[in-house]
Amino acid sequence: MFKRFNDIANFILFLFTLLAMRSAAQSLHVNTISSLPSVLTESSGLTSFGNIFWSFNDSDGKVEIHSFDSLGNYLRTVELLNSNNVDWEEISCNETGDLIIGDFGNNNNDRRNLKIYWIPEFQTISSNKVNTKSLSFEYGHQSGFPPGDAFKNFDMEAMIYKNDSIHLFSKNRTNPFSGYCYQYTLPLSEGHYIIYPRDSFVIGTNSSFNDWVTAAALSPNGDKLVLLNHGKINLFYDYTGTDFFKGKRIVYTLDHYSQKEGICFNSQQNLFLTDERVFGNFGNLYRIELPVVNSTESFSQTKISAALIAQNELTTNFSGTFDIYSVSGIFICTLEVNEAEPLDISFLAGGIYLMKGRNNSMMKLIKF
Repeated sequence: MFKRFNDIANFILFLFTLLAMRSAAQSLHVNTISSLPSVLTESSGLTSFGNIFWSFNDSDGKVEIHSFDSLGNYLRTVELLNSNNVDWEEISCNETGDLIIGDFGNNNNDRRNLKIYWIPEFQTISSNKVNTKSLSFEYGHQSGFPPGDAFKNFDMEAMIYKNDSIHLFSKNRTNPFSGYCYQYTLPLSEGHYIIYPRDSFVIGTNSSFNDWVTAAALSPNGDKLVLLNHGKINLFYDYTGTDFFKGKRIVYTLDHYSQKEGICFNSQQNLFLTDERVFGNFGNLYRIELPVVNSTESFSQTKISAALIAQNELTTNFSGTFDIYSVSGIFICTLEVNEAEPLDISFLAGGIYLMKGRNNSMMKLIKF
């Protein structure tokens, strides 16, 4: 909700960013499925068991989670006994059917009561009231409550489960904005833990609203991690174990900007998202189809017949369907090229790409 915006200046910045993102000509398409059930006004996390989705309102004090189907139809509400909702920000699940909720929202970076709740084998429970287990934690490297503005990287809204551990990803509120996202690891076991960053990655340095991390999702076979921003998704792949940041990354700009704080995989290529309702707008369920990431395909540079240089638009003297790959052979997207019209490639990050035509023609594209 808009209580998250610290002052009017930040709200104005958000609106200008929203307008800028909406004016982007080409990006990964976000499909609007439906409005969320009316019980969800501030959806701040999303997970699913098959086609059954679960979410919650993050800081309304109620200890309830709500389920709906893939068309947005409300199914039921479950109350979590022996738990509190200070600032719930993420929900996840694991392969054994446990449901995990992160009560670690920390806008002011001054909380000392950070908790994670979980319901063992939740997938098998039909009751509308369930008992929870919990753990608590603190940051071993935090010295101020709150710390100085340059050190405010102790908020959290992103969590996944892999290899018998919970993995947390920080929401950076530093000023000036440093862009770092920290990865932490916790066991799914009752107790109190002192945690330190296990790894870090500079997600972006544009602005906090563009680049802070608001949710996370892990693909069903565990080979892809997605970190969500309000208008982008960061896809990590080709990593070993849970060293996500040591793998490769693709950043996809979305053609839809809002306060998105929920994301989950429904299949290897399908992502579902939710956003918070603002002044009667948004508060929807969305779907994104990820391009296939193929890290095994490679190309011979000798087959490249031309070099194209572009900034945001590409003018060609040929037409056809071209698949765009990174120089290491990672599939990015498919483009329809028409020599009569400039092709917008503003959604591509700067770098070198390979264009492979359906007629097996090859070209190198250098994007500045």
